[in-house]
Amino acid sequence: MKILQLHSEYSTSKISGENSTVNNLHKIFSSFSSAELYRVSTASLHNNLFARYSALEKYLFSDQHVLELSKDFDFILLHNPIPLVSAQTIRKMSSNSQIVRVWHNFRNSCISGSHFRNGSDCFECRDKLTGRLAGVVHRCYRDSIVQSSVVSFAESRLGKLYRDREIFHVGISEFMCNYIESLGIDRSRIQHIPNAVIGMDFTALPQGDDLLMMGRIEPEKGFVKFLEAWNSLSASLKRGRTLHIVGEGSQSNVVSKFASIGDIEVHGVLSPPEISKLASYCGTGVACSIWDEPFGKIAAEYQAMGLKTLVTPRGGLMEVAKSSPGGLVTKDTSVESISRSLVEILNQNFVSRHEIFDAYQKNYSVESIANRWKVFFGELKIE
Repeated sequence: MKILQLHSEYSTSKISGENSTVNNLHKIFSSFSSAELYRVSTASLHNNLFARYSALEKYLFSDQHVLELSKDFDFILLHNPIPLVSAQTIRKMSSNSQIVRVWHNFRNSCISGSHFRNGSDCFECRDKLTGRLAGVVHRCYRDSIVQSSVVSFAESRLGKLYRDREIFHVGISEFMCNYIESLGIDRSRIQHIPNAVIGMDFTALPQGDDLLMMGRIEPEKGFVKFLEAWNSLSASLKRGRTLHIVGEGSQSNVVSKFASIGDIEVHGVLSPPEISKLASYCGTGVACSIWDEPFGKIAAEYQAMGLKTLVTPRGGLMEVAKSSPGGLVTKDTSVESISRSLVEILNQNFVSRHEIFDAYQKNYSVESIANRWKVFFGELKIE
């Protein structure tokens, strides 16, 4: 079996869950097949006028290099297709290869891929009669009207291809599977395979009961809301616990101001071993996003370390939390709701770290996800 992954890689200067997921999948596929990962940096394709012209060709026309590269593979997996793979290129790929589109975001109905703009949900491109014009006017791709226009056109061509041709689709959550179906793709061609979590270490005997919140410190991740909820609790409810913040982003300075209170520590970016060591002093992990997370990888990472998990009811986060005996979903994303659920999960002492870790092994470990991909590839070969 030969598997090729194609991925337009996001800027390496920022933390990217999709980049790391693609890298993890390459390790998984390499363990049971002949696997290759071909990727280009979206940043390198837009850093000067010549590069932008080259990117435009990739958006709209056939890429002979990609066609030549892909001709000898049984399975071709498309991750972030823009600008690496155009609809025209996919149409010309070998009929001997099964093409699988893996969905990590909402790019086909939102130029930015998030349905989130200026601190709140945005569905203008999807709901309005003007369609993608709103995203072009708002400069939602690289803050450029021209590049937003090109991406909009390229994605519309891909969308038509997904509906017309027998391409298979993988959603990283049931939430994403429903999204894919909403684009007009037949459910029989959609498969749910979650992301695997790699690199987090489990500690059976905790050294404390603190809280951990990690990720990109951006408005959509809900750090500020959770900090407001944390600060609304009395000292008696906190019981001497410390809230540990791991990550960086545009709201890092805002988060650091909260830390001056004394029961919050900001650690910046840490390596997986450093995070795992910190988690040994914690009992609960928090992921309070205010946008629809396609998966909710951070919540699964908490479970890999044996932590109870508090999440908001946004996208795939709910599924990850509900898969664990130590998971809890807030009623909504308000500070009041988060505060109530925070008190509830801090008082939840009947679930052991071993039970949480066992659920992780069943749902998001490398072994479990590798098995799901093996079954999926086997079924495609039968067809």
